[in-house]
Amino acid sequence: MVLEEEMRIAEKAARIAGQIALDLIHDGTIDFKANDEGPVTKADRAADLAIREILQQAFPSDHLITEESFQKGLSIPEQGRIWFVDPIDGTSYFVKGEDDYAVMIGLVIDQEPVLGVVFQPSTGILWRAIDTRQASQHFPPHYFSERLQANTLEPFSIDITHQDIVGDGPVAVTSRRNPSQFIDFLTAELEVSSIIKKGSIGLKLALIADGKADFYLTSTKRMKLWDTCAPSVILSAAGGVIKSLDGQRLRFFGSIEHGTEIYATTPCCELWLKERLPKAIKKWQHHLTST
Repeated sequence: MVLEEEMRIAEKAARIAGQIALDLIHDGTIDFKANDEGPVTKADRAADLAIREILQQAFPSDHLITEESFQKGLSIPEQGRIWFVDPIDGTSYFVKGEDDYAVMIGLVIDQEPVLGVVFQPSTGILWRAIDTRQASQHFPPHYFSERLQANTLEPFSIDITHQDIVGDGPVAVTSRRNPSQFIDFLTAELEVSSIIKKGSIGLKLALIADGKADFYLTSTKRMKLWDTCAPSVILSAAGGVIKSLDGQRLRFFGSIEHGTEIYATTPCCELWLKERLPKAIKKWQHHLTST
């Protein structure tokens, strides 16, 4: 299998980091990052270090970008192999003892996300994917997206290529603790059938890949590359779509922030959104100028 060793190491690192999170979930050591970047715990730092040590030992020539070791102002190179790591995505949920957090490890080769692992320690569920279709100059085109339940050796293949919209209208997945008037306005205008509130973005996109939700929208332009790398591979390899709100492919070089709002969706729901989302956004813009 293409990237078989990389996947084996990434899975191993994710599970070890997940166990560290479980071991330290009641530690209670919480700091706050500068510039309103949220909380960080002893578990974040320990899991980050464990993943870095594993990846550096296995792939010493690769670039490694992790949330807890990233130096502000660093420019992400356009070429080469780059690992993006979020040791605990959803720290605010983790510190409250909730299960809406995940370990996320992704690999980009020459700007193309090709491998992703998202592991939910509290349930033992692991999502993994490889997608080399856009990186065929390096590898033969190959892709798969799978979910591994806890304590099972048999993965479930994920494919939402031909999945219809879940309910009478699409099911949206939104943030549990980051309220947004923009997202509330859009989901109301789009007349979604229901809303699922979730923490980690990795778990949000996993809901779409699993066929339990139809789309996700962000209200922030500050989403980091380590937030999207791993789950974007899982979703795209399953047949889903993740883009900037203006329809552009996400870039994985330069700034650590995407600098744009993002949407993720099933293929069927993407067509539905293309007809309705621009009108809803225009109404939002009119709402802002008239208030």
